Amino acid sequence: MIYNVIIAAAVIDFILGTVTLARSRNRLSMSFFYMSMLLGIWNICVAMWQGYGHEEFARINFLFVALIPPAGYYLVMCLYDIKMKSLMGAGLKVVLSIAAVSMAFTAASFFDQGLYDIYESMAFKIYILVYEFLVLSIALGVFFYRMFRIQFKQERIKLYWVAAAFGIMFTGGMLDFTGGIGLHELKYPGNIANVIYAMILFYTIFKHRLFDMELVLKNFLVYSFTAVIVTVVYITVAYLFRDEFTVMAGILTGLTFAVVYYIKYLNGWIDMFVQRIGGVHVSAGARNSFNYVRAEQTSETEKIDRILLITKDYLEVDAAVYRREGTYAVLGWETQNSCFSRVVDMQTAPSHIMVRYETAIAEDAAMLDGFKAAILAPLRYGGETIGVLAGRRQTADISFNEEEIELLRDMAESLAFYVKAHLMARKELEEENLKRIGMMAHRMAHEIKNPLTALWGAAQLLDGNTEAERENVDIIKDEIRRLTGILDSWKDFAGDVRLEKTPVDPAALVAEVAYMIKLQGVKADITVEKFYDGDITVSADAAKLKQVLLNLALNAVQAARSKTEPRIEARIYRKQNGVEIRIKDNGPGINSEVMAKIKTPLFTTKPKGSGLGLAISDRIIKAHGGSLIIESDGSTYTEITAAIP
Repeated sequence: MIYNVIIAAAVIDFILGTVTLARSRNRLSMSFFYMSMLLGIWNICVAMWQGYGHEEFARINFLFVALIPPAGYYLVMCLYDIKMKSLMGAGLKVVLSIAAVSMAFTAASFFDQGLYDIYESMAFKIYILVYEFLVLSIALGVFFYRMFRIQFKQERIKLYWVAAAFGIMFTGGMLDFTGGIGLHELKYPGNIANVIYAMILFYTIFKHRLFDMELVLKNFLVYSFTAVIVTVVYITVAYLFRDEFTVMAGILTGLTFAVVYYIKYLNGWIDMFVQRIGGVHVSAGARNSFNYVRAEQTSETEKIDRILLITKDYLEVDAAVYRREGTYAVLGWETQNSCFSRVVDMQTAPSHIMVRYETAIAEDAAMLDGFKAAILAPLRYGGETIGVLAGRRQTADISFNEEEIELLRDMAESLAFYVKAHLMARKELEEENLKRIGMMAHRMAHEIKNPLTALWGAAQLLDGNTEAERENVDIIKDEIRRLTGILDSWKDFAGDVRLEKTPVDPAALVAEVAYMIKLQGVKADITVEKFYDGDITVSADAAKLKQVLLNLALNAVQAARSKTEPRIEARIYRKQNGVEIRIKDNGPGINSEVMAKIKTPLFTTKPKGSGLGLAISDRIIKAHGGSLIIESDGSTYTEITAAIP
């Protein structure tokens, strides 16, 4: 009876490995597949050897067991995306070399009695124990160390169950090896541990959604049905040909090839069966909802938000849409609490979809890291990349299958159109606002400027006989100056930006602005730092660029004023195609609602603001061919980057 249970455990291992492989074919799923197949073969060999008396399977068993340590080691590397070029990757090569030597020695023992005697010796058994224990201990150590550093709670919960499964499997395996050298007389502890291991993983699959339920259901039916048949045939063949090893091995090998070949047909049949009884696949449901959103008569921004909700509700993927501004990708829309990078320096725009566990290109991996994403799909319109769709799972199964990747690619194509339409509509609105402001500015200049001039002249003649009267006169003068400044700002904003470019040293200009701010008695720690050697110049309008920097610096000072230790940091960076000037304050930040409108003309959160400071600064930087990027966490800082070519 125990041997049939062991064979059943092997079948479960085969099911787990195959279901994982059907989920997606990447490094992680392939490594789990290898591990599951080896555990299954180990169980089969034990049953054939100790249950049915085929001694040859004892050494065949070790041929595969020798690969379990490197398989477990590699699984941990793939789980945490540890690169082959790392120290752990070098260790894997050493472990594989030891495994290869051990397998070659065991295979040679079939043909040489002297080697067979060594194989049966106590020294060789101790060597096997030490080899398995050390390698698997290192792998488990890395697994637990990385597990406790995982950020997301749901992912940690799933990994706790996986850790329990692997811990039990490790303990059972070590008890097997220690029993082999006579330290105890426990029977089949490793195989029993394998049954518990499989039960825990199945529990994790169904209770905590280690894999997508629709894929588990479909593939579980397929492979369970096949496994029942194969198990019965395996046992029957083993019983009928128990005295004819060669014939039995040939039949089992042929059976294995047949199952591998015909499984795809069974897979398709069961898939249709599941759909007919009412099971709707997660990816199919997501695509249906996506098609419905595309057909809706709603605004582009609403469609973008709805598509992002589909990725969250159906695919368990947090997603964000970035729009490209010069050499930057700026976060425009995101699912709630997705914690993507708000601004990404994107010197090279992605031209193809990138998946973290699929890419072997360092540049792609670096771009994924920059966005804090597991998958990136470019938003391409008219042959250029106008934005990026970024996605990231918050589950233990952090891979993407082919259906999901294809769906995200289709979403990116539609999102590119919606983002482009949104940007065009926003540009048209800005141009319309410019026309209105221009007309209003000229009319106000005509209707108000002359009376203001007269009022200013009259105010100059008022000396005031009392302190209260003098204060009132000062108030009149201040308000006249403010109104005149607003009129001038409107006129500047409405007109064309005309530049008189000369070679400008950006570091010197920033230092001059910082000095001017300090002369005003500002109580803030203002630092200026450049991150390059030597001197560089850019072709710019020095006066207008100074106007922009002064405006940004004053905004930063006002934002940090509420802090007990206000700090303003100005940093200058040399870039491949120009320079960046970054001004950062430690103020309360800018929330997402204000961020969406902050460059809109006439929008302001200041009681006496004109709502044109940032809008004018943005126009001036764009006239230079650059970008004005605003980044804030909404609570502790705001950083504005002026990128100038």
